[in-house]
Amino acid sequence: MYPLYRVETEVLIYIFELAVHTPSAIEAAEHVIKPGIASHVSSPFTPLTLSHVCKAWRSLSFSLHELWSTIYVTNGAHGHIPLFQLWLQHSGNHPLKLIFRGTDGITSENGPAILEMVKISTFFSTRWKAFKIKISRGTSGTHLDTVAMAPFFQDLPTPKLESLAFSFSSSSDDTFSKIWKGLAQNSPVLREMQVWATWVRVRPVVSVFPFHRLTTLSLFCIMVDEDEVLLRLDQSTSLETLSISFFYITMGFPQSKMVNLQRLVKLTLVGCSPMIYAMDNLQLPSLSHFSLYIDTPDEEYREEAQSIRISAEKMLTRSNANLKSFTLIDANSQSELIWVSLLAHRSLQSVEELGFVGQGNNAYLDALIIPRSDETVSRPVGDKTANEPQYTLPHLRHIHLVSYEFTDKLHLLSKTVLSRMNALPTVARISSVSANFSKMEELQSERAFWDAEPELEFVDRRFQPLRASPLPEPVINDFSMLEDCR
Repeated sequence: MYPLYRVETEVLIYIFELAVHTPSAIEAAEHVIKPGIASHVSSPFTPLTLSHVCKAWRSLSFSLHELWSTIYVTNGAHGHIPLFQLWLQHSGNHPLKLIFRGTDGITSENGPAILEMVKISTFFSTRWKAFKIKISRGTSGTHLDTVAMAPFFQDLPTPKLESLAFSFSSSSDDTFSKIWKGLAQNSPVLREMQVWATWVRVRPVVSVFPFHRLTTLSLFCIMVDEDEVLLRLDQSTSLETLSISFFYITMGFPQSKMVNLQRLVKLTLVGCSPMIYAMDNLQLPSLSHFSLYIDTPDEEYREEAQSIRISAEKMLTRSNANLKSFTLIDANSQSELIWVSLLAHRSLQSVEELGFVGQGNNAYLDALIIPRSDETVSRPVGDKTANEPQYTLPHLRHIHLVSYEFTDKLHLLSKTVLSRMNALPTVARISSVSANFSKMEELQSERAFWDAEPELEFVDRRFQPLRASPLPEPVINDFSMLEDCR
């Protein structure tokens, strides 16, 4: 008998759960996500795949309702409808997480099939734990017929619905009321909402949110000329995660009162100058995870980046924040010297995880180098120069370069990590490094240099080619809520 057949059933169940729900270590670019039904957007394994191995695995796979209860539909087609029904059938009475999404490959032919699957899913609404749908896209060939979909949602019972995500871009006010307003208002345990409000005003969208219950709120592509968002955030006594991406507009910012979110732990802001409006009106005493994704016009990048940095510094100071992770991605590599001084802010001195783009002059990596005790290093800090060793982020353990390319300083990433492995006991050693290289030859060169250093042997290193743009657009189309399998 093969050893595999002697594995205890409990162990095999655990392996099945890991296979189905663990995302791929390499993030899949949207254009390579395969159409069909899965349990996770980036996992190649489904319970159906496991059921094809042998009779015993087939029997076990079909008996595990939890494996079939997360149904991730990408570019749904008519051929997927029987498969969708099969997944629902084998999910038993387990709470359902239903995700419908479209990628750039979707066409007008997909619309009716997706509509039919949505209709089928409404018969199981009492088991919905998550319902998330984003089909309408600016570059795609289809918009889901929300008018035809509205009758399916009339008086729909959703007693277990905790997470709701939808696009508001193609809905009329009447359709919005019939579908999303009812779901938002009539789901007694709703805790998470994610909304794409492309090209519409945000006021009618947020007016129905149960702010007093929400723990997670993501608003993508919203207008900043209405202060409805911040005014209503004041009701969010339970909010822990907030993500907002703004349209770029040139009008002045509205005046709003200071909003104190006592329990907010994670903040993500995407855009350019409108994020100043948010940071100038937020006080976040519990903030520990902060991400900024900035895309400023080339002709205005320096002045605008400085204004955003100043607002970020003021918000962190006002909040007396103590960050554990910080991500800063700026589309303009020339602005690194503007941002690098933020690393010295007192709110970042406990940061253990740092994410950034390693391009331009790689000022961030320069700032992270810990010089030897017998040398004095002159390095840029903002627009000034400090002629003494800089012990930046002494608790840093994890580095993630969203994009990385060499400058005239070869292998700067490896040298930066190496400097922190030999530093004083007051400086933490690096535990993990991940980097997406824009050039394959540079990846190979950095890897060879790294492998030649014995002190780096036990650092968890993940180097891979850059597969997508590191700039704000992927963040605006973020599907992190959709992929969550908690």
